[in-house]
Amino acid sequence: MIDIGPGAGVLGGECIAQGTIESICENKESVTGKMLKEHSLCFNGQRKRRRGNEYLEIHNASEHNLKHISVRFPKNVLTCITGVSGSGKSSLIEILLKKYPEIIVVDQSAVGSNARSNLVTYVQAFDKIRNEFAKACNVGTSLFTFNGEGACEVCNGMGYQVMDMHFLGEIRNQCPECNGSRYKAEVLKHKYKGYNVAETLEFTVGEAAEFFEDPDVKHKCKVLAEVGLDYLTIGQSLDTLSGGERQRLKLAKYMSKKGNVYVLDEPTRGLSSDDINKLMELFQKIVDKKNTIILIEHNLKVIENADHIIDLGPEGGKKGGEILVQGTPEEVAKCKKSYTGKYLAKKYFEQNGKNLFLNKISKELRKNRPIIQDDLTYTIWTDTDKQNFAQVWIKTKGCRHTYTGGCTMCDYWTSPNCKEEDIPGYLEQALEELKLEPDIFLLNTCGSVFDDWEMPQKIREQVFERLAKYKRTQFILETHIDTITEEKVKKCREIFIKNQLQFEFGLETVNWWVQKYCINKPIPEVKVKEVISMLKRYQITPVFNVLIGSPFLSLQAMYKDALRTIAWIVKEQNCNCVIFPINTKEWTLIWKMEKLRLYQQPSLWLFVEVISHIPSELLDRVEISWYKNRPKYIEDYKESPKAPITCDQCADQVLTLLDEYVDSEDRVDVVRRLNEIACSCRTEFLKLLNRETIMSEMQSLYHAYEILGKEILGEDWWKQNGDVVLNSVEPCLIEDERQQENRNAFLDIMEC
Repeated sequence: MIDIGPGAGVLGGECIAQGTIESICENKESVTGKMLKEHSLCFNGQRKRRRGNEYLEIHNASEHNLKHISVRFPKNVLTCITGVSGSGKSSLIEILLKKYPEIIVVDQSAVGSNARSNLVTYVQAFDKIRNEFAKACNVGTSLFTFNGEGACEVCNGMGYQVMDMHFLGEIRNQCPECNGSRYKAEVLKHKYKGYNVAETLEFTVGEAAEFFEDPDVKHKCKVLAEVGLDYLTIGQSLDTLSGGERQRLKLAKYMSKKGNVYVLDEPTRGLSSDDINKLMELFQKIVDKKNTIILIEHNLKVIENADHIIDLGPEGGKKGGEILVQGTPEEVAKCKKSYTGKYLAKKYFEQNGKNLFLNKISKELRKNRPIIQDDLTYTIWTDTDKQNFAQVWIKTKGCRHTYTGGCTMCDYWTSPNCKEEDIPGYLEQALEELKLEPDIFLLNTCGSVFDDWEMPQKIREQVFERLAKYKRTQFILETHIDTITEEKVKKCREIFIKNQLQFEFGLETVNWWVQKYCINKPIPEVKVKEVISMLKRYQITPVFNVLIGSPFLSLQAMYKDALRTIAWIVKEQNCNCVIFPINTKEWTLIWKMEKLRLYQQPSLWLFVEVISHIPSELLDRVEISWYKNRPKYIEDYKESPKAPITCDQCADQVLTLLDEYVDSEDRVDVVRRLNEIACSCRTEFLKLLNRETIMSEMQSLYHAYEILGKEILGEDWWKQNGDVVLNSVEPCLIEDERQQENRNAFLDIMEC
C-alpha cells in the first residue's frame, strides 16, 4: 500500500507511508491507517434520532420495477434510501422529483460553464476582494480582474495557452508572459499587506479567511471550510475540482437556507473515510437548520447515522421494487429480509471485534465460576503416560484476547489483578515438579510471551535462559496469530539463538468458526499467509492448533471444517498442525448451553473419523493431542471437563491407538486399525454424521441464542433486542458450500 497525504490539495502530495497494511495502521500521520485501525464509525448513539411531523408522500408508484408502492418521506430529517443495485431507488427519486419540482438536486456535475470561474467567483466573494485591493492601492477595482483591464494580453487572463493537437485533444501550456498569474506585470506591482492579487489567489480557504478584512469574504470562506474545502486555494479553477468537491461546493450555497429539501445520489462516491466523516457532519448541520436531506446511499457509515431509512428490494430488477422496511437504523436492523438490516445488525452488535450479546451472556455466566485464580502460580499438563510432551502455563497479567467471556485458560488460571509476579520462580517450581526432559515443551502465558504487558523483557530473558538447560527440548511458543509482528519475531529469534534453543511458533484459533462465533475477530486468509511468510523468513516453523468440534455446527459441518482446515495448513501452506478435540465444558458459553441441552459434546469418533480421512501423504505432518491428565484443582471442580470419549466398551482401545499414533513411524497402519474397531456406538455415530435431515447450523444457532437470551438476559431484553441479535448472525460457511462448492478454503468467509 502507498498512502498519499497528509491532507488534500496543497496540504497533500507527500508519501506518508508505504508498506503492509499493518505498517500503515501504525503510522500516526496516516488518515488511511487510522480508518483501517478503527474499521468504521459506530452507531451514532449520542445523537437522538430526529422524527418528522410533516411528510412528502408518493402513492401507488409503479414506474420501471416499482410494484405500486406508497412512501412517506419525513421532513426535517436525514433520510437514506437503501437497497441492492437495481432495487428501484433511482426510480423512486424520479417520481418524487416530478411530484415536488421545488426539490433541489445536488449532484457531482460540473459547476458553471465559464473556464475563468474559480472558487471565490462562484461564492461571489471576488468583488469584495478586488474592492479591498483597490481601496488599499488607491486604484480602480477593474484593474484587479483578469476578465478585463488587468488581464494578461497574451493569454487574455486565462493563465495558459491552448495548443490544439487535433485527434489527440488539447494541451495547455503556461503563459510565458504572465507565468500563469493571469495578470499584467503592472497589476502585480500593487500590493495589499505585502501580497499582490495573484499571490492572494494562491491562499487556501483557511488562509484567506484570516487575511482579508471584509466580513462577507470571511463568512464565505468559513462556509467553504465547513463543507470541508478549506484545503483548496481560493483561485482554483472550477474545472479542476473532483466530483465530491463540486458537490460540497454546491452545498456551501445552501448552508444558511431553511426549509429546503435536498436530494443527493451517492454523495460518498470516491470519498475517503475521513471525507465521509466531514460530509456527515455537514449533513447534520444542514438538517439542524430545519432542512430535509434525502440520500441514495450504500455506505454503512452514512446509513447507520441517518434518522430514517427506506429500504427497497429484496433483490434487483424484477425481484426488486418493494418496500422491505422503513424506520430508524435500529428498526431496520430487525428486518431479516433486508440486506441493509442484516449489515446494520452485525455492525450494531459487533463493535471493536466483540459481540455485545455474547459478552452480556458470558458476564452472567462468570458470576457462577469458582474463584481459583488467585492462589495459582503455574500448572503442568501432559498428555501421554510417557510424558514426552509437556505444557506449562505460567500465571502472568492475563490474556487481552477475552472476546466472549474470556479464553479458557484466562477463565481458569490467570489473575489480571496480579502486578508483582515471580514468573521465574513459578517456572522453577514447575520444572522441579516435571522431573523429566520432554521432547516437546509447550510454553504458554495466555497471549503472547513477547508482549511487554504480558512479560517484561528482563523477565523474559531470565525465563529462556532457564529453559536453555533443557538441551533436547523443542519449544513451541503458543500465541494468537493477530498479535505477531516482525518486531516480536526478531526478539524471539534473538533470544532463542542466544540460548541455542530449537523452537516453533504455535498459532492459535485457526478454524473459521472459532474466529466467527467464539472471538468475533476474524482474520483474513491474506493476513495468515503474511504471518506464515514472515516466520519462514526468520527460519521459524509455524505450527497450527486446529480444534475439532464446534458448539455451533452439526457433526457433518465439524467434519468438513476440520478436513479443509488441515488440508489448507499442510498442503497449501506447507506447515505442520496439531489437532485436538474441543472440550466443550471449558467454553464459558457452552457450559450454559449444555445445561440447557442445546449442545451435546461430540463423540471421540468424530476425531477418529477426521484422522481416518486425512490423506496418507499428510499424516506425518499432523500431530494429535488431548489431555488425559489434568490439574487436580480442575478435577475437583464440580463441572470438571473430561476428555471426550466413546462408550466404555471401546474407549480404552481407541485411546491406546491414539497414543500409539503419536509415536508410530507407520501412522497409516494405526489409522487402519482404528477403522477396524467395530462398536455399536460408532455405528450410531456414523448414522448421525450422515443424516441430512438434522437441524441446520443456522437453526441450531438461532435456537441457542434465543434460549440463552431469554434464560440469562430476560424475556423483556430478548423481546427488545432478539430480532437484531438473530439478524446479526452471518450464514454458516459450511451451509454456503452446499450451494457453492467452489469456495476458497479456510478463512475466505472472513475476508473483509
